[in-house]
Amino acid sequence: MSQLNFALIATLLAAFSCKAHPTIESEMPAECSGQYMCHVKSQYYPEEAIEELLKNFDVLYEEETTVKERDGEDYEFNEPCDADRNMFPIYEIIDENDDLRYVVQSESKFKQIIRTEVCKHTKPSRRYIPNVSEEHNLTCEHKYIDYMFLVLSPNQTYFETARMKGGVPVCCSCQMGN
Repeated sequence: MSQLNFALIATLLAAFSCKAHPTIESEMPAECSGQYMCHVKSQYYPEEAIEELLKNFDVLYEEETTVKERDGEDYEFNEPCDADRNMFPIYEIIDENDDLRYVVQSESKFKQIIRTEVCKHTKPSRRYIPNVSEEHNLTCEHKYIDYMFLVLSPNQTYFETARMKGGVPVCCSCQMGN
């Protein structure tokens, strides 16, 4: 009987040690359901734990606006690939291991703000484009960057880095074909 108890306890310990992440909240907020990142700070975001870990650091950033609209012609028609563009802090990501991770954000000490761009439509469409003599098939495709976020460790005692699953969408590219 004691061998059976030992085997059962060993099996349970092994199962729990494989997934030792906090179980407070294991899903993105409803506004970000099905996505790999979220600009919405959920009620479970561990702001106090992050601020506690940052308290011994000086300000790690200086607020500065360095973003502008891209250079180039300003056409008088709707862009072939319409996109949602955002420049807000990202509070949660799904990492490469499919785990929910809390991105380190602090109003007073540390911000990670990345310009994201998500295509509104990714299905092929046939459109006429000014200055081009005929209609073309257009497909809008996301372009991604591999970005390393500073995140809170699963046990919330230190910071580490993590990559977002699939990369961060930073551009909606128009692909043209006949």
